[in-house]
Amino acid sequence: MCVGAIDTGAKAYLSDPGRFADIFNFWLYKGREVIQPDDLEEMDTTAIALPYGAEAQEPIQKFRDILKLYAANSTYYSYSFEHPI
Repeated sequence: MCVGAIDTGAKAYLSDPGRFADIFNFWLYKGREVIQPDDLEEMDTTAIALPYGAEAQEPIQKFRDILKLYAANSTYYSYSFEHPI
């Protein structure tokens, strides 16, 4: 199996809102159901990295495999997965 096929399979599996919510609820909230699958919104998976500090260079574009927005109590949270392959 090639690396691209593994990455595509992982993205498809983790894109499911129910799985996505379960994983982040487990990691961040010790299993409490804080993030609800119906409240997740897909986001553009490209991100801009803005370097800062004395040695700052040009902004760099980064990509995430999966990026979702969750809104709760007038606060917005952005959760993302990056497959290590």
